[in-house]
Amino acid sequence: MTLVSKYKRLSKFEKRLLFDAYTTSIKVRYYIKFFKMPYYVKMLGEKSNKLYPSNYNEEKVITIIKNVKRVSRNSFWRTKCFEEAFNAKLLLQKHGIKSTIYFGVKKNKENKLDAHAWLTIGDKCIIGCNNINSYTITEFFS
Repeated sequence: MTLVSKYKRLSKFEKRLLFDAYTTSIKVRYYIKFFKMPYYVKMLGEKSNKLYPSNYNEEKVITIIKNVKRVSRNSFWRTKCFEEAFNAKLLLQKHGIKSTIYFGVKKNKENKLDAHAWLTIGDKCIIGCNNINSYTITEFFS
């Protein structure tokens, strides 16, 4: 099935979220590429402040994350863990859902540092969840 036929089968809500994910991904890539981190880190929230949201629409969160991953798979620019987590954080903020973005590091087999970013809502990891327990958290923003 082609991308166009898959797109046509989406609901209006999913099409809108996919468009939002795509445009936000472009903005995120632009910020990362052309600005220094202190400029865009303000968009991530308060430093070292973990939030526990009381209630949120889980179906909306799943749809947002699904569309962030669609954009990441099909974009021609770099979309690794940081870009995905940043994109998802901005989209969740737009829909009034509070989340926490984490940054961590670990030593790899060559004794060099590997960095990773992931996003959680409360204690539930929603994006970038692979092997997060092996990373030492260096910073987080809510």
